[in-house]
Amino acid sequence: MIKIEYNYPIESLHVMTLKHPAILIRDPLQYNYEEFFSIVLEDLRKGNPSLSTIDIIISQYIHNSNDLNSCLSKIYNGLRSKVSELGWDYSFEIDVIFNQKSYRCLCEQLSRVFYVCDEESAIPKELTGVETKSINTKLEKKNQPTTGSKCRKYQEYPVTAVGGTFDHLHDGHKILLSLAVFLTSRTVIIGITGPKLLVNKKYSETLESYERRQLRVIGYLQKVLNDGIKFEIFQINDVCGPTGYIKDINSLAVSEESSKGGGFVNKTRREKGYSELDVIVINVIGDQNSNEQNNWSGKLSSTDIRKQEYEKHYK
Repeated sequence: MIKIEYNYPIESLHVMTLKHPAILIRDPLQYNYEEFFSIVLEDLRKGNPSLSTIDIIISQYIHNSNDLNSCLSKIYNGLRSKVSELGWDYSFEIDVIFNQKSYRCLCEQLSRVFYVCDEESAIPKELTGVETKSINTKLEKKNQPTTGSKCRKYQEYPVTAVGGTFDHLHDGHKILLSLAVFLTSRTVIIGITGPKLLVNKKYSETLESYERRQLRVIGYLQKVLNDGIKFEIFQINDVCGPTGYIKDINSLAVSEESSKGGGFVNKTRREKGYSELDVIVINVIGDQNSNEQNNWSGKLSSTDIRKQEYEKHYK
């Protein structure tokens, strides 16, 4: 078992990153921000075509997992589509920040904050020292139903587990990690697939090392975790990973594509006399028609990214 544990104030873990802009939105459950996003991204593309990162800050708290699922899937899908349309590639980083108790670390990373003119009051006080730019646009109100998997409250579980390869960390991975963070009041347990289980992966020539994948996960968690929440990272060398040998876990965050794995995990835990985990599912990112029947064709995947990297470097 390979384990790395972090239980420090978030600022002590913070690594140096280039300053980048952020887009502040108050309530994506009530309003459609697509036009606002387009205006900001087009402005940024003209002024800084080499830009590689943008943060989205949701100022209003999200209270249940279905609302989080809906917000994140729509924001990431919409922004990724616009980013691609403007000529940025898959390496452009989009990070959605939500339910933050403090913005003091994020403040140091931001060059400018864009906001809708009617939402100036939503700017957190800790960001008042950052340059801001108001965008004069009208927001369309929407009726946003909460549908999908089990609805769970913010920080409902003391310990939540999440696992994956996390190769070329992408939007889908970030939503999965965000769900685990959302559900957790004490500890997030992250399993990252070890090299032995990846020998048959497609385009393995461009597969990131375990160390690289781990660092990318840590970097993302630094941005979205609140102080007081710790995380532990384990290397996965079998089907269940840490959920198969750590008794003190309450819930498991999974993607829609891998939701059946939750049943296998609970079967293994029953056989060991452990309590079953509540399995919470996130939406697949990418083509909205992706489903189990078409083998999730069109979903965002690390395989597609590795293929692009392979064609770039080996052809």
